[in-house]
Amino acid sequence: MKIEVTSLNSSNISKLSFISDDGESFLIVTFNNGSVYKYLNVSLEAILTVLRSTSVGSAFNQIIKNHYEVVKINGAAE
Repeated sequence: MKIEVTSLNSSNISKLSFISDDGESFLIVTFNNGSVYKYLNVSLEAILTVLRSTSVGSAFNQIIKNHYEVVKINGAAE
């Protein structure tokens, strides 16, 4: 299963991609500054809660950030 959302009510996140395949699931988050992170083992329930919220960024920070293992895929210059 793949869910990709590019039309978000967020000043910080430009794209969310949820992928679930063969028992593995992860969320790829593209931020407006160009940084891309992969969050491992994110549940479908968690991503749906984020997407249904009135503030995607706030919900992401409360539900996903610092709660799942993360790998930086690429990013803006530091």
